[in-house]
Amino acid sequence: MKTAKALLIFIVALFLFNCGETTGNVGGTETGTTDPGNIDTTTIGTKVNAIAQALVPSITSSQTNPSLSSEPQALTYQSSDNWATYLEGNNVTLLTDVFGPNEGDAPVTRIRVLVDQFQSTVDSLFSSDPDFSCTGKEILSEGDTLEIPFYGTLSNGTSDNRYYDCLSTNTGNNNSSTYKTLYGQDSSGVVRVVDMYDVTTDNIWWPEERGDFIRNLTIVQTAYTEATENEQTVGYLDIQYAQASLYSGLDNVHGTNDDVTFKSRSRITGRAILDTSGNPTAATGDFTVTKYDRNIDNDSVQITVTQSIGRGSYEEGDISLFNIDSSSLEGKEGTYCIQHATTTLPSYVASENCTSLETQVPWTGSTFPFSLSPALEENFESKTFFEGDETDLISNSGDNFTIPDYQSQPVAAE
Repeated sequence: MKTAKALLIFIVALFLFNCGETTGNVGGTETGTTDPGNIDTTTIGTKVNAIAQALVPSITSSQTNPSLSSEPQALTYQSSDNWATYLEGNNVTLLTDVFGPNEGDAPVTRIRVLVDQFQSTVDSLFSSDPDFSCTGKEILSEGDTLEIPFYGTLSNGTSDNRYYDCLSTNTGNNNSSTYKTLYGQDSSGVVRVVDMYDVTTDNIWWPEERGDFIRNLTIVQTAYTEATENEQTVGYLDIQYAQASLYSGLDNVHGTNDDVTFKSRSRITGRAILDTSGNPTAATGDFTVTKYDRNIDNDSVQITVTQSIGRGSYEEGDISLFNIDSSSLEGKEGTYCIQHATTTLPSYVASENCTSLETQVPWTGSTFPFSLSPALEENFESKTFFEGDETDLISNSGDNFTIPDYQSQPVAAE
């Protein structure tokens, strides 16, 4: 599939270039403090979006065009013949399709679309309920656990210190769409949000090839907090999502052999120094992406799975590491160590420069003020974190993606 190839490329490009202009090494947190009263909840959506995008740089077609090799933004790789493969036509399309900016001829850009949608959700929630009083929402019951679709059972803290306090629910026309959002803030100041939706709509794009209906399933869960470290504000972010676009096929029944399916699962996690306006001035972190495409071309089923995982910092002279593996690029997968520059093209450097990144998170010496769940892979070579199968990705029929009917209590009358 074209998209799968491009995905792989995008990761290469994504990780090694644009980050160079906005990110960098971040110091330890041993002297940091977290104050739950310091976070302006009305700006959390903007900060989450900005930090996530700083850790996943923009990729545009001009930045991946080999013909522009004389320009600083072109991605020309100097020490490995495999790099050229990532810049070929279909690969570039995948790269820009998944990680590119949400503009022009790149409208899909899954990471940015989903992060943008999540920001909209958070902005709407916290503008109406900035103090987490569940204004206009339901109060979650005192149960110890919550079922999160696709991710399983999560602890909800104790009765005195809840992770998720409130539940927002909306249902579309004819029950064809369900939207639910869990949110809350614990006593240490960590804000958690889980946004879920299941929407079935008419397919107005290519119904002759993909069927009359499309079912979109999405879950985004994030944890965010801020700490004061060395008189600077540092934002900590863990944002994860899974999404699927399931086309019903010509028989118009989801979960049958003629479906066309596009699925992805990603995670972005890291820390960023924020300026007085809340914009990241330096950041370092991890990302991982799995993309699964199942398409039908001339009655032939084509399945492509691409996985990438990246880790590092991106200021001038900094080192980052990433691994790419795609079923569309057999023999070209590998782990690459990249040194970033602002005046010349990024260069492929010897792997010993990235030895520490293979077994340590980039913020070694720093401690997240909240638990990362699931935990990050310490072994960079391991791909068990996201496998391209229906156990870890939403099934092609969506039958393993059910939004629970959470137990909740009505909001007390004012």
